[in-house]
Amino acid sequence: MYAITKEAYRRKIQAQLGFAHALFKLKELKKKNAHSAAESPKEISDLEKKIEETRKRLNELFEAGDEAWENIDDVSEELWTELKTAVNNAVLKIGK
Repeated sequence: MYAITKEAYRRKIQAQLGFAHALFKLKELKKKNAHSAAESPKEISDLEKKIEETRKRLNELFEAGDEAWENIDDVSEELWTELKTAVNNAVLKIGK
């Protein structure tokens, strides 16, 4: 049986926390946007799409098992960078 390494475990936990943070921010921004007709929902829909892409990728990694976390690829790293950017953009434009 494959034993998950400390680094792979750290990546897995960071992914779960990052995803939870993005969902929290999305909920927060939707609530804020509901009270202001002047704000554009484009950033919210962009963030929703990015979250869904990330959810699909995480599911693929979880289904692949612990070994996948050991060999996490550049695409996954890019996906997290894009998710963080989408959260930051939405917060900057709507979160004011």
